[in-house]
Amino acid sequence: MGSDIGVLMTALFTYMSYYAQSRAIPFDEMSTYYTIGGFVSLAGSILFTAGLFMLIDKVIKMSGKSYPEKDHY
Repeated sequence: MGSDIGVLMTALFTYMSYYAQSRAIPFDEMSTYYTIGGFVSLAGSILFTAGLFMLIDKVIKMSGKSYPEKDHY
């Protein structure tokens, strides 16, 4: 979910610069939009990091379990 938010925000940041140029929006107004986008992007990064650590934790716990040994090599 975090990576999806990151991709979405990257596309939105790219689109916002073209939108601001075509509509001649003042810098103060666009600065507000970029600030809000930055906070959403930060939340997406935190979600991605949490998911990655959960995956690493799961893999480490799975590697500690003993599996039945196979007779053939």
